[in-house]
Amino acid sequence: MERQMPRALQDEFRRFQNMGQQLEVLSEQIFSVEMSLKDKDRGIEELDKCEEDVVVYKQVGGILLRSNKKDVLEMLKDEKLTLEMRKKTLERKEKNFKTKFEEMRGKLQAKMQNQ
Repeated sequence: MERQMPRALQDEFRRFQNMGQQLEVLSEQIFSVEMSLKDKDRGIEELDKCEEDVVVYKQVGGILLRSNKKDVLEMLKDEKLTLEMRKKTLERKEKNFKTKFEEMRGKLQAKMQNQ
């Protein structure tokens, strides 16, 4: 004979599943930011190898605009700094979510065992 979980426990289990999905989304966002950071690092590295008077283009929307090395390098470094701050924020949020997720898992397991 199969027993049905009480409504409150079902709701709590759905919240737990939702939190797990939110954790996945956070992990994906962190991964995306890390990939963007690597891209910025490669750009900075390549520009550092170039002569000062090299012709450089930057993408704006769907077009490429001629620019100078100094301006593009500064823009890349600013974007990298912004991404690093975003990554730290996401990692803190992920850490807090993981803590709450594990607490909820423990409580849910205990309640399910008592059923």
